[in-house]
Amino acid sequence: MKHEEYIFQVEVVKTLSKAGIPCFSVPNHLLKNGVAEGKREISAGLRKGAPDLIAGINNKSFWFELKTPKGHQSEEQKAFQLIAGKFGATYVVLKSIEQLERIINDARNNFKATPTTAG
Repeated sequence: MKHEEYIFQVEVVKTLSKAGIPCFSVPNHLLKNGVAEGKREISAGLRKGAPDLIAGINNKSFWFELKTPKGHQSEEQKAFQLIAGKFGATYVVLKSIEQLERIINDARNNFKATPTTAG
């Protein structure tokens, strides 16, 4: 994980925690840290393209793929977006804290959050 992405993920987790929203991360960076470690994690269920964070907001599941302002989804991430939709989750390519705050506000007010569909 690049430093800029790490800092953004920390801020997202802080924002969710401050709002009382449970979330957990998916350690995708482990897939890039060496063949042996990657194979071990894959056999334990880690998959390329899995979202960075999963959160529950107002009884809805949100799958967040975190990106810098210039970042874009990989093909594997686009495939996970389709899986999220099949399970009724809201998949979001998240690029700013302001976007996250709007999603939290919308979800808490029982409005359908508008996910970003392309990165």
